[in-house]
Amino acid sequence: MAEYSIGELTEFPKGSGRAIKVEGHTIALFNLGGELVAVDDGCPHMRASLACGVVRGRTVLCGWHGWQFDLDSGACMNVEWATLRRYPVAIREGRVVVTYEPEPVVVPDEEPIPQIVWKHPDTQTDG
Repeated sequence: MAEYSIGELTEFPKGSGRAIKVEGHTIALFNLGGELVAVDDGCPHMRASLACGVVRGRTVLCGWHGWQFDLDSGACMNVEWATLRRYPVAIREGRVVVTYEPEPVVVPDEEPIPQIVWKHPDTQTDG
């Protein structure tokens, strides 16, 4: 896991949400009354930015279709399968530091492609 210094704490006022890029991945960072929480920025439904969503308590409401996410767990309150990945956040010497590790890429076991021999009925011979 790598740590990324993403800015001064003063750049993230209480009650704010902001999208940040880390290694090409967009993360939504929210300041919930002085506690910083980082989750995937893209809503799993249609990839709308959650950093632009409405924060109510410890949930964020997607501005496109109203999906709600618990910022403590990343769970979606609308559908079970949609969850947000959370990222550790720390404050060091007045700077906000996010720990990020790309998700591992899962490559399915490859099955051999069956050999298909197609012959036109006019070219088949008996025997």
